[in-house]
Amino acid sequence: MLYCQSGSFTGMSRETHLPTLFQLFRQHGYDGVSLAKIAAATELGKASLYHHFPGGKAEMLAATLAYTQRWMEDNVLELLQNGGSPLERFQKMCDRLNDLYASGEQPCLIAALTLGAPRDVFLEQVIAQLQGLVYAIATVLIEA
Repeated sequence: MLYCQSGSFTGMSRETHLPTLFQLFRQHGYDGVSLAKIAAATELGKASLYHHFPGGKAEMLAATLAYTQRWMEDNVLELLQNGGSPLERFQKMCDRLNDLYASGEQPCLIAALTLGAPRDVFLEQVIAQLQGLVYAIATVLIEA
């Protein structure tokens, strides 16, 4: 599963809540996740949510996308660039993504976001993530 960075932010770090936000957004999309649902899942009141994310749900999603980008860099792109033959690196990447998606049981965050309101708002960030992945995969395939 995705990792969590620690850091001080009045008790628990806002980073502490990113795995939960990731799960919520990937399961329900942006439009399907209410602040009440987020508050219940994070066990934070709405005031605490706004303390951690003053920009509200849009900031929560932006932080979640940044979190997924860091995970992708550390757990997929790094595997494609280092350690073994191109086939071994590609297989490691596939295994890691298979774990992330629980062998197809868990939805894709990016797919969930393409159906809702944030599609245009976060489009550039999503495209940048996908372009990085496509470039890394293409590089390994060319090398192979």
